[in-house]
Amino acid sequence: MILRRAGQLTGIDTGVGLLLSFGMAHGAVSMLFGVSPDDPLVFGCITAAIAFVAVSSSWISAHRASCIDPMAALRDD
Repeated sequence: MILRRAGQLTGIDTGVGLLLSFGMAHGAVSMLFGVSPDDPLVFGCITAAIAFVAVSSSWISAHRASCIDPMAALRDD
């Protein structure tokens, strides 16, 4: 459940981020020297890295939460 929600949020946020970054790159085209503003390799690598970090950090949190006894967690509060 936690990983599914994290995956949904990562997908939505990555899509919005890509749209905004395409717009910003075309707005800053005068400052880019020797680089295309819509280079698919750069956008693909950055998107993959961000998605990997987001999903792996969510997996670590979900794994830790699944190792805790629910009754012990409820008693702790």
